[in-house]
Amino acid sequence: MGGFSTPAAAVSNFLGLTDTPPAYAGEALKGARVNVAENALEFSRMAEERVFPRVFAVGYQLFAPALCPIAFTDLGCTVDTGAADTGVVGPAWVLLRITGNANYLFRENGETKDMTVAKVAGCSCGGAVPDNYVIVPTDENGLIEWRGDAVVNTTIQLLANWNRVPKPEATIYTGAMPADWITISTGVPNALCMLRVEPIQNMSTWFKLRPTGDIEPHPNGGVTTAPCVAGKCWYTLIITDSNGQCDLRHGDVNTCTIILHSYILGCSFPNLSLAQVSGIMEVATPYSNAVIFCRSERTAGGGSPSLKFWRHGEVNAFSESGGLQPRYTNDCYAVLFTDVNGVFDSEGAGDQINHLTALCVSQ
Repeated sequence: MGGFSTPAAAVSNFLGLTDTPPAYAGEALKGARVNVAENALEFSRMAEERVFPRVFAVGYQLFAPALCPIAFTDLGCTVDTGAADTGVVGPAWVLLRITGNANYLFRENGETKDMTVAKVAGCSCGGAVPDNYVIVPTDENGLIEWRGDAVVNTTIQLLANWNRVPKPEATIYTGAMPADWITISTGVPNALCMLRVEPIQNMSTWFKLRPTGDIEPHPNGGVTTAPCVAGKCWYTLIITDSNGQCDLRHGDVNTCTIILHSYILGCSFPNLSLAQVSGIMEVATPYSNAVIFCRSERTAGGGSPSLKFWRHGEVNAFSESGGLQPRYTNDCYAVLFTDVNGVFDSEGAGDQINHLTALCVSQ
């Protein structure tokens, strides 16, 4: 009988369509989006839920003025010392203000390795010098662990946090540390990533990261951390490009493992010039209640840099380079955060002038 055709076989699942991905393997937690050609669907992390910071005008006090522990001790971030709910939902990142005259170490609850140094340079994650800020990952229950190197009165305030951060804990590099820059992939494009670094051998020189293809930092520049010890670990922050990549180098040929611990999406990447920092000054930005990953480039002046950044209106009591800021490095990266009006405060040493550029904004 003419005019009829054989009906198409029934499709029982999404993968059976002709314009969809062929398999689910390797695509965990991704969502579907229309491809660039606008003729099919594809899996992409861009469809994941964005994670935005919660920045508090008045921080929650997590540890009252009291003697700090010298052995790693649990600290909950979900309620403050007055039993008020902070709204932290793990796994989370918490931005803390530490007040006390000791060097402090922080780590995710359940971490089995000691942190390598208290004075972590680069974007401070896991270590804080006296009177400073630190970003720490929590476990699923909003718990962290911490200790000081001396029994001194200490106060800890929660100033901001990101809730339910994706936490793949995936190994992205294992091997010898290259003397020249190489590109490594996190697999997560356009993200602010927290990396966990585990030295397999002692490292006697600086470990460095930079956004892919960015400026060549001075000898101790980039996102750096101090010499580190085998068997310990530390955290650091880096931003990735549209291919999910960043650059890595090291002065030793020793080996380490780098793990993508967690990350946040939903950031903007403005590459916006913020200010020429000299002396003590207020810096206005278009980003209110934001956390900014910025580049700091020395443009004038001499001597060892000692930049400080702090939220506008707070007391500048930092004993060393303050804020989430590299210690004593040129052409490097810093993490700073703004108040409701988009303002932060800064201080440069002596006659130095440093140019700040906002590379990544979480707002």
